[in-house]
Amino acid sequence: AAMAVRREGRKARLACAWIACVAPFGEPLALNSVRASRTPSPPASATPVAWPSPYVFWVENPVFPTTTPPLPEQCHGCGCLIPNMSAFIGTMGLNKTFTQCAGGASMDGLVPIFRWTGPTGGPQDESSQTYAVTVADLDYPYGEGSGGNHVQSLFWAANIPGDWTELSAEKLADSNDGVVVGRAADGALGMRPICPERGKHRVRATIWAVRVALGGLGPDTPYSELLEQLEANELARATAFANVSPQAGVGGSLLQRGASLRGHRGGAAADH
Repeated sequence: AAMAVRREGRKARLACAWIACVAPFGEPLALNSVRASRTPSPPASATPVAWPSPYVFWVENPVFPTTTPPLPEQCHGCGCLIPNMSAFIGTMGLNKTFTQCAGGASMDGLVPIFRWTGPTGGPQDESSQTYAVTVADLDYPYGEGSGGNHVQSLFWAANIPGDWTELSAEKLADSNDGVVVGRAADGALGMRPICPERGKHRVRATIWAVRVALGGLGPDTPYSELLEQLEANELARATAFANVSPQAGVGGSLLQRGASLRGHRGGAAADH
């Protein structure tokens, strides 16, 4: 009998201790509710519970733009210079028209095809704004990573009227309108086919929006002087790059031979 009393007393003390811990966080429980019970799982056919629910996961899925936004240097005021160089630099590199190295070249230089829009909406007076285009070999003459290289001008045109939205041979033939075109390495106006002799060459093409018409320019103006004026009067610029490598079966580069010819003539233009 004494042992039975002790067992009942021990159960009572445990029950009271459990109620003392639980009661501050809820309603007091009866002594006969001490036994814990497992919460049943929701039925399989239950309708999913809306947020907040531990069974719902929220994943951010932003809408990505389909086009690349303009770079800061392409913009002026509230407008941006948007280039279209696909006729010169395509998805597979330079257009073949400008890399036809076999069979020689005509006496007339080539004119790369560029199109653009803007910049618009800025404070600049459109009647005084002009455009310019430059094309340069960043790894002349030995190819990327070689010592002794320098930046070689391949083509430039400046003082393009502010109401033009493209540059091409046809556009220049219809209305030159004060556009100045620089000489190629062999002295011809325009650009020769791009035919490196060795290594991979990076070709950089840039469209410039300029505050005013540049003064003192002529076909023989050194490329370095042109760049100084462009950078001093720049509103915006857009740049693209392409890689060019030597073509199999093509003997010397027209550009290289032109540079040699220029050295014998005393130099028509400085290109670095």
